[in-house]
Amino acid sequence: MLVNPQFRGKGIGKALIKRIETEAKRKGAVRLMLNNAKHSTAYKSYFYKKNGFKERNDFSNFVKLI
Repeated sequence: MLVNPQFRGKGIGKALIKRIETEAKRKGAVRLMLNNAKHSTAYKSYFYKKNGFKERNDFSNFVKLI
């Protein structure tokens, strides 16, 4: 999910998360997971934490380029 920089700060990202949560619940999901680069604006501004996401300390995301 990305919001164009010129439209950030207007509640669009928050609205998108709420819509995703609503649709996920409707389909029976009980958890949302996301990956976010630690150098991103969203991470540095605590965007996901402010919207109820908790950063896990017990989980690693590994990538291997082949």
